[in-house]
Amino acid sequence: MLGRQNGAIISRYEKRRRLPPLEIALALEALLGIPVSQLFAGVFEVTNDDVAKRMRALRSQLQARTFKGSEALVAAHKLRWLAAREDAEVRRNSSL
Repeated sequence: MLGRQNGAIISRYEKRRRLPPLEIALALEALLGIPVSQLFAGVFEVTNDDVAKRMRALRSQLQARTFKGSEALVAAHKLRWLAAREDAEVRRNSSL
């Protein structure tokens, strides 16, 4: 069902010895009805934490600088987007 002839490679995915390529991960999601982020929860959590750190760093950088003209508009837009993402994350975590 995953389009692979060799069952050994699938076994490695099941035993968490290897991460599957994106196509296989998406096929597993379609087959099992479980989002990729849940199928690979450990990898997702680490990646999510890394992205959150980079978002906080970007917010700090944007807030520390003084922008003029169109750069100020772009910076304000980025800060609004970051704030919306942080708000969504807080709501998601509080509902768990």
